[in-house]
Amino acid sequence: MEIQLPDYGQLDAAPLPAYTPQPSVGSSRSGAGSQVNVSSYFPSMETMNTSLAHSDFSYKTDNFTLDLGSKVWDAEYPAYGRGAVVQGWLTLQTTKYVSKVEVTVEGSILTTIVNRLGKRVPLGRFPLLRKSVNAFDSRQYTGPKGAKMLQLPFTVEIPRSPILPPSLEYTHSKSGVSVQIQYRVRVDMSRKLWKRGDSIEVPILYLPKSCPNPFHHNPPPLPDDYDWKQRNDLDLLEWKSIDLHPNGNDSPGGPDALSVKLEFPQPLSYKCGTQIPFRMLMSCRSMDGATTPQLRELFDSMTTESTASILSVTLLRIMTVVMSNKKVLSESVVSEGVVSGVQWEGQEAVPPSTSSNAHTASQPLSFKVSGAVLGGTAEGEMSWNVPGVAELQYAIRLTLSVPGQESNGTTFYRHTEIIGLNTHSREEIATEAGEDNPVLGLIPSQATPESSNTRT
Repeated sequence: MEIQLPDYGQLDAAPLPAYTPQPSVGSSRSGAGSQVNVSSYFPSMETMNTSLAHSDFSYKTDNFTLDLGSKVWDAEYPAYGRGAVVQGWLTLQTTKYVSKVEVTVEGSILTTIVNRLGKRVPLGRFPLLRKSVNAFDSRQYTGPKGAKMLQLPFTVEIPRSPILPPSLEYTHSKSGVSVQIQYRVRVDMSRKLWKRGDSIEVPILYLPKSCPNPFHHNPPPLPDDYDWKQRNDLDLLEWKSIDLHPNGNDSPGGPDALSVKLEFPQPLSYKCGTQIPFRMLMSCRSMDGATTPQLRELFDSMTTESTASILSVTLLRIMTVVMSNKKVLSESVVSEGVVSGVQWEGQEAVPPSTSSNAHTASQPLSFKVSGAVLGGTAEGEMSWNVPGVAELQYAIRLTLSVPGQESNGTTFYRHTEIIGLNTHSREEIATEAGEDNPVLGLIPSQATPESSNTRT
């Protein structure tokens, strides 16, 4: 059926690429050669004859040879970035009986699942890209009849917008759900009379750069050795504030309940591989206006004990696959957050008095927790979405465990905030050359998280 391609332009990956190990039956691939300069990737026509002998990506059938040029990037297959041009040449054994040769660059997303019999069955295949050019047409060919070893250059441009999801193969072992995003170059030869046509499919890698929505900009990236004691620059950012309620309730609790606010810099779209800061504001006041013992004990616990036992902050990778009008979600942990500072607000050097009648109007009634979580691997994460099919999201999940007073049990404050991760900042995209260069960080080994959760 015909599928309307989604709009990826509003998106701000990690599983990733495994591809068909060999081209289709009847074809072969030459061995890879040495690294070459980008400018020599596609040679001019004058040097084509010489370059043919040095092509690293050459695929041959009985009737033609497809060459995609020299190996430029450290990847098993030809790799392309956003808005790149797939270019190469075909060498026809002979033009005799050939009526047409078409070159197509296409992409698709395939979702599958393992059934009760242990067999993998498809859920659906959905088109992402299809662009074709005619490399040869006998009705327009004016050369000699039956010409042999005819060389035909071709170029196919990958659309710059919308940004398509990168090449990917992701399998979740517990649910058996698999997502494959594949791109390929296909050549189809039509022949006259009783002669059988010929075709070949060659896998390629599509690894685009991504950045936030053009109407937003990234928060300034924070280096790993950032001095968290000097946080004035963070105060200049716009922060999204979220009220957390105990045990998932909709209400904040009674008058003596702990008030917790969680904050992230806006917009919630960040460059991967950088520190994503967060802040928490804890406050609690009793009926008489004094700072409660619960707040003081929580502050002491977070400054004297292991913070990890009280506060957990994790960055999650969430793959969602739609099947039979249901959504299957699988989660895996990307990184753990780190608390860098805990300090009283108002009078940082003077903690509140432990005496119930020693408070004054100037007593600090809240304290702030500051920290950050690493946004995955540099140039190795990318949010994407194919509506109604599959989606790769990232989220920061926070859990605060507050020990209860007397007979009360532990109180939990939880929140999961969906964020966007991009391979680059908008400033980098605007100022750096080579936007069409592939992001090689998007091709690590295939991810099959064993410890992730699956929800339907």
